[in-house]
Amino acid sequence: MARPVIGVPSVFAADLNFTTGPALLIGTATKISRSAAQVAEGWVGDETPPAQEYNDLWFQYSTWAKWVAEGKNTAALDDHIVETDAAGIAKIAQLQLGGTAFAGSALTATSNASGAAGTFTDTVGNFAVTATANGASAAFRGTHTGTGFVLEMLATGTNNGAGKFTGTGTGPGVEANGGANGKGIEATGGATSGSAVDATSQSASPAIIATGGPNSGSEAVQGVAGHDDATAVTGQTTATASSSSEAVFGNALADGVGTKGKSVDGYGVVAESDATGPKRAALRVVPQDADPTTVLAGDVCHNSAEKQHKVYQNSRWQGLWATEKGYCRGFAESLGNISTTSATFQSALTCNLAAPYDPKLIGSVEIEVSFECGTSAASTTNFEWRILDVTHGANTPIAAQVETTFHTSASVGSERYVQMKTRYILPATGVRAFRLEYRSVDGLTVSRIRRMSIGVSGVY
Repeated sequence: MARPVIGVPSVFAADLNFTTGPALLIGTATKISRSAAQVAEGWVGDETPPAQEYNDLWFQYSTWAKWVAEGKNTAALDDHIVETDAAGIAKIAQLQLGGTAFAGSALTATSNASGAAGTFTDTVGNFAVTATANGASAAFRGTHTGTGFVLEMLATGTNNGAGKFTGTGTGPGVEANGGANGKGIEATGGATSGSAVDATSQSASPAIIATGGPNSGSEAVQGVAGHDDATAVTGQTTATASSSSEAVFGNALADGVGTKGKSVDGYGVVAESDATGPKRAALRVVPQDADPTTVLAGDVCHNSAEKQHKVYQNSRWQGLWATEKGYCRGFAESLGNISTTSATFQSALTCNLAAPYDPKLIGSVEIEVSFECGTSAASTTNFEWRILDVTHGANTPIAAQVETTFHTSASVGSERYVQMKTRYILPATGVRAFRLEYRSVDGLTVSRIRRMSIGVSGVY
C-alpha cells in the first residue's frame, strides 16, 4: 500500500507511570488492561471509561497505527508492513511462500506489458536462483509455447561458461531429446576460437556416448567441416601416449566395417607417421594365420603362416613379389648386324637403369646377356667381348667377366650363340648404365655381332 501523507502517528500513553495530574495517580501506571469479558462487552451504559483503561486501549491502537505507518518499500532488515512505491514496486529482504496444504503453485508470476515475468540478480557471489526438488520431477521446468528456446543462458562475465550440469550416480549431466526432426543438442563454438562442445571423462567411461537412430541411414556421430581446409573430426591422444592408445578407434561388431574412408575426388584414406627418422610405419596390416575366406577384389592381407603380403585379384589370393632392397630393372636389345676390324673394344649395346627403375639401395643385380657373333676368318681367329659398368669409374669391367675368348668353327663366316648370366654388386645407387663391347683380336679379321640383348634386374 502507499504511505499516508500525514506522516507517522505518535503512540498514545507511551509513558509507563503518571508524572502529572491528581496527586493520587502520580507514580501509578498510565495503563490498566480490561478483562477479556469487559473487552468483549465494551463500555456498559453510561459508564465513564477509566483513564488508565482508556489509555491502554489507545496505546494499543496507536502502537499498531505507528507500526503500520512505518511500513517501507525498501528491503530493510526489521519487521514492518510491506509497501509499494509510487510505481507499485515493493522491496523486501526475504520472501517465503507456500508450505501449506494448498494444491496450487506457491508463486505465480505473469509478465507485464513488457519485460520478463521474473528477474533474479546476484551481486555478492551467490546463486541467483536455487531450485530444489525431491522425487521424480525436475527441480526446474520451463515450458515455451512459441518458437523460442525454453531456456537461454548468456554468460557476460570474464571467461565464464553459460551452463554447467552435474549428474550423480548413474544419472547423466545432460539429457537432451530433439523434436521429431530436430537436434538433441546444437552447439556453436566461439566466433574467434573455442570448441562447440568440450567433454571430459573422469573415469574409464567415454567422455561422449552417441547412439544412432533405429534406421539404416542413421549415424551416431557426424562431423561437418566449416571451412574448405578444415577437418571434420579430430581424435588426439595425450602428449606421452603409448602404443596401446588410439586417437580414433572404430569397433565394428559382426560383419560391420571398423573404419571406412570415402571421398569424391580426394583420398579415401591417408596414413601418415613421422617423416624424418621414423620409428614406426604409417600403416600396419595385422597378420592373419590364413587367407580370409570372404573376399572381394582388391582385398589385402598379411598371411603370417606364409610370411607374405597378399592381394585378392583374378579370383584368387596372390602373394606380392618383393625383395628386401626394392627392385630395379633395365633392358635393351638390337637385332641389326654390326662389325669391326678394330683391335680396340667397340660399343655394341647399352642398357640403362633409368628413373624410376634405378636402384634405390646398394645390393646385387642379375645381368643377362645374349647375342650371336662370328668372324670372317677360320678357326684360329678370336672374337672378344665384355660387359662394363659404364657409370662406375672409368668404364669398370664387371668382375669375373673381364673378357671371354673363343674360336669360331673352321668354316669362314660361321656364327655362335652366346648367353651369359651373372650377379654384380652395385657400387652405388642411382641411374646406371651397362654396355656390351666387342673387338677383333688381330685387328684384321672382321668380327661381327647381332641379335643382342641385355637385361638387368635386382636389387637383392
